[in-house]
Amino acid sequence: MSNGLQGRSSEPLNERESREEATCWRSLLCWFGFFIPVGFELWVHLLHGFDRQEILGEEDALPKQLRGFLDFAELICRVCLGQVLVFSAWQLARAVFHCKVGVLMGQICEASPLVRQWLPALLLTLFTFGVGVWGCFVGDEGLPLWALRYSHICDMFCHAVVASALMGLGFDLTSEAHQGRLLDFLVKFFLCLDTIEGHGVHSEDAEPEFGDQVAFSFCDQSQHQSHARVRWAFNVCRICSMWASFLFMFFAYTFTVYIPESAPPWVDVTVDFIGRFCWAGISWWLMVSILACAASRPAGAGTSHSFTCQPATFDVLQACRPRGSFGQQDHQDQPTQDHGEQTLAAPQQQASELREVLPPA
Repeated sequence: MSNGLQGRSSEPLNERESREEATCWRSLLCWFGFFIPVGFELWVHLLHGFDRQEILGEEDALPKQLRGFLDFAELICRVCLGQVLVFSAWQLARAVFHCKVGVLMGQICEASPLVRQWLPALLLTLFTFGVGVWGCFVGDEGLPLWALRYSHICDMFCHAVVASALMGLGFDLTSEAHQGRLLDFLVKFFLCLDTIEGHGVHSEDAEPEFGDQVAFSFCDQSQHQSHARVRWAFNVCRICSMWASFLFMFFAYTFTVYIPESAPPWVDVTVDFIGRFCWAGISWWLMVSILACAASRPAGAGTSHSFTCQPATFDVLQACRPRGSFGQQDHQDQPTQDHGEQTLAAPQQQASELREVLPPA
């Protein structure tokens, strides 16, 4: 009898070990994809130098296949960032509709890193954004050498993030298909609850999951029921607006790169600006991650900071959003919801998991 109980109690532990092993392999694959563009850029510039002529003429000297990958990577970067911007604007619109702008700002401030991490990251982000806007006005040819080098490094990290995301996406797609959950995986993309860049590397403490909507509580049950009647319409509007952003950015970038003579000037400027705005998000992510790693060392092993490959990007507008369960968009519709209940739920869930794993006394 006791042997049977111990056998059943060891099953969750074996499953957990399998998940941890898969996560480890996924992390290695994602980081391998991340460092491929970085290593290639370092190799090229060590051989040919890092001056203006080499930077401006690099794309023309690349093989056709590699140049095609860079164009594809920049396309993914822009369409994903466009969806993130629309989703962030949707979050703000929901807060205004619920008259909960103060609640939204409070949750953002509560989830933000410490000032010693947040302020340097903000300064670097603003500096990167300023260099990007400067390049929009004068072009790469009009930038001084230091700004041109800085812009080129930002482009390199953009390509690395996309390469990592493609590696992670391939792993997740294969894993979900093997477990028979491929349809659910694809439905998340169709409902704009997932994004390609959400499958790459990121700092666990710096990034939330894409698609998590901020939860708003209701005063009474009638208010909850009134909102539930129109919830589906608002979700349809959100999905349509995010798909519109995706399609606009897709066709705008395609016209700009492959049919430049057919693209209006404002489309070219928009595509260029979105690409440079992505640099600001990468700067935020890097600075917060580095400072969080440095801050965790003196605190001991119990407060280690890790880099993982769970969903999330990248961007300034997403980095401060509170973390939740993936695709958990119905939380805002629960009556009289209190975020303290969510805080208390985690230890209870951990305790129940321990009871399943440990054999009975």
